[in-house]
Amino acid sequence: MSGRDEAPETLAAFEAVLDELAVHAGVERAVWFGAPAAKVDGKIFLAVFGGTLVARVGAEECDDRVLSAHGERFDPSGKGRAMKDWLSTSLEPADWPELAQAALAFTAAR
Repeated sequence: MSGRDEAPETLAAFEAVLDELAVHAGVERAVWFGAPAAKVDGKIFLAVFGGTLVARVGAEECDDRVLSAHGERFDPSGKGRAMKDWLSTSLEPADWPELAQAALAFTAAR
């Protein structure tokens, strides 16, 4: 899977997360805004964008993680129009699987 300008180690870490998620029914690899992503039941829930993991965790969970300094709301345009359910994380790749599971659970339940 190619990424726009993503570092090889970032893509490798994302691929490892996708491999872990592959055991869940309905999880597929995808492309979103030109970036490597994952979807479940046709809905994107996880991507690598600008060197960070972006996850759809819901507005409340996003608020909690922003307040605990684990990321910020995802704003793909960079123009102050953040997506309410999406977090751009500052977590290290070793911590991505937990966030990915939370994003999968949130999106699959919708």
